Amino acid sequence: SAIWLTDDLVVAAVETSFSLDVFRVVQGRLQLVRRIPAGLSPRDVVLVRASEGRFRLLATPYNGKEVAWVDFSPDQPEATRVLSAPWCEAPWHPVRVQRAPGEPAGGVVVACLDEQRVVFVPEGDLLGAARTLFKVPGETRIVPRNARPSPSGRWLYVALETGGRNLRFN
Repeated sequence: SAIWLTDDLVVAAVETSFSLDVFRVVQGRLQLVRRIPAGLSPRDVVLVRASEGRFRLLATPYNGKEVAWVDFSPDQPEATRVLSAPWCEAPWHPVRVQRAPGEPAGGVVVACLDEQRVVFVPEGDLLGAARTLFKVPGETRIVPRNARPSPSGRWLYVALETGGRNLRFN
């Protein structure tokens, strides 16, 4: 995946190089600015926070339990920090949410493909343990692939790996 940080700065998750590659658009072309070793083979990258030229990114793997938190500033690339945290097996397609059950603030939700659950990590404790929001009963083979909040934030919709169904929970 890839995300825009600014109108001329984009970050791509690159599985084969185990990195987040930062590009600047210069005269209509991408110019590599920085290759940030992520410590995992990233499938997704999302922007969690941006403030005064500093960016907090989350990289999640194609497989494995570790996610990578990356603090990056294009003006101070030497100050880049990468921290890892265990979440769940195959945490695919993370998304920021404004709120979650039992939490005063938002955070990040992700579907755990290989553990049949959806987890939440509060924004105030990003390196903390992932809390299970929903677990599929063991006798079913419903595999969550992607979770997204509704526009109001009241519902979480979960797309499933196979079949024509999805889940929605409040």
